[in-house]
Amino acid sequence: MSFSSRLPRAISPPPVYDARSTPQTSSTSLKPYLQLPHILSLTWLAYPILSLIFVIFRLQLSSAESQTAVANAKDDLLTACQAAQQAATAAASMPRYMAIATNQQFAEAINGTMNAARAALILALTVMEAIINFLIDIYRSTFLCFLELVVVGGLDLLISAVQEITSFLQTTLNSIVSGLKNDATTLNSAIQSAVNTVNKVNPFGNIQAPQFNVSSLDALSNITIP
Repeated sequence: MSFSSRLPRAISPPPVYDARSTPQTSSTSLKPYLQLPHILSLTWLAYPILSLIFVIFRLQLSSAESQTAVANAKDDLLTACQAAQQAATAAASMPRYMAIATNQQFAEAINGTMNAARAALILALTVMEAIINFLIDIYRSTFLCFLELVVVGGLDLLISAVQEITSFLQTTLNSIVSGLKNDATTLNSAIQSAVNTVNKVNPFGNIQAPQFNVSSLDALSNITIP
């Protein structure tokens, strides 16, 4: 139902208090209950006055509520502005934050890659060091074995040569010493025979025959090479 279809209510006029409308009777001495001052004191109870009072009261309440609503609206507007400012600040700072996060991720990735490469290089160097030490040990052991073989073989050859030379010298010297002893014995026997023959015809006494002492030649048979 629309407001245009409603019939306007009849507004009753306010009561009119007129002192002259009160009938005056000259036949009685009674006065009316409501005199003019009383009637004037009741004028604030008229419909327009009461309506105006209610309107003023409603306007006062509406003013207080409107001030509260305006304060709330201001607070809401300030909150919205602050939220918008924070959102705009965050939106404006978003590239910076993204750049910082991206740089941090890049730095962490590069550091991780460098650490992995460093660990791989250290492992490779350790393996190379172990291989080089192994090869050096092989060459050193081979050289020591070869040197030991050469030294031991040389010593064996030298000892064998010394033994052969010693044996040859002893055999040769023994044969020489034996020959010299035999020659000395033969010579001593010949000299002794000659001296004995001379002593038989010698009137002056016996002549001592000289003897060749070859006992010192025994030292030649004991020669050894150290």
